[in-house]
Amino acid sequence: MSTLEREAVEMVGIEVDGQPMQVPKNSMIIEATDRAGIEVPRFCYHEKLSIAANCRMCLVDVEKAPKPLPACATPVMDGMKIFTRSRRAIDAQHGVMEFLLINHPLDCPICDRSPRPEPPISWVPAISSRKRTQRVQWIQRVMSVF
Repeated sequence: MSTLEREAVEMVGIEVDGQPMQVPKNSMIIEATDRAGIEVPRFCYHEKLSIAANCRMCLVDVEKAPKPLPACATPVMDGMKIFTRSRRAIDAQHGVMEFLLINHPLDCPICDRSPRPEPPISWVPAISSRKRTQRVQWIQRVMSVF
C-alpha cells in the first residue's frame, strides 16, 4: 500500500442544517459539526477522551431517526440529514438541561462560593451554541426556580 493510498480518506456527503458537506467516513456527527463551525452543546465530549455519551446534552435530530441521537456517539453515513436547531433537537437539549438542574444539589458548595449570581463559569463554555446569551439566560431562568 502506497503512502498516497494510506492518506486517502473515504469521504461521505452529509447535510447539516441544510448545509451540504463532505466529511470522513465513520467520523462522529459532533466532529463534522465542529469542522463546519456549527456548535452543538456538550458536557462530556472531548476529542482526546473515549466516547461516553453520558450527558446527552449533544442530542441532534437526524432524518428518519425515531428520536434525537447523541452527536458524540453517532457516526455519519452517506446522505445523512442532521438538524441541530430543529424544534425536536432544542426540546431534547432543554429537557436534558432541566433534568440536570432538577437533580443538581441545592446546597452545591461550588455555587455557594461563587460571588456571581449566574452559573459557575465552567458551565458557560460547556453550553455552547450560536445563541449563547439566550441559552445562558434560559439556564438562569431555570436556576431561579430554586
